[in-house]
Amino acid sequence: MPRSIGQVLKTARLRARLSQSAVARAAGVDASVLSNIEAGKRTGLRFDTVARLAQVIGVSLDTIALECGYRFPEGTDESRGVDIARLTDLLGKIERLQHQAQQEVAKAGRVLDGLGRSRKRR
Repeated sequence: MPRSIGQVLKTARLRARLSQSAVARAAGVDASVLSNIEAGKRTGLRFDTVARLAQVIGVSLDTIALECGYRFPEGTDESRGVDIARLTDLLGKIERLQHQAQQEVAKAGRVLDGLGRSRKRR
């Protein structure tokens, strides 16, 4: 389902763990402007504003266009760029999930070690 530019930017900003004020400052826009964009209260955005925000957040304009429902004609450089951007995003998610899984396995191992030590003491 297509999303608004504001929704896409907000999701990417949160994923990057950036605050609205930090992104707005780095992109040269007022924090209230970014807040209104993310809330869907501001439409008719200028290309350069979206481009600066996207650059600071680390999301491509192709990805924003795709998330907003625009489909590039198959076989074009843009469609390949979007495919690469989506693949890169998915690989990043996989890496984060693998890291979280490794942390959980390590945590479970520490719990099991603790249980084993407490049984030996009895």
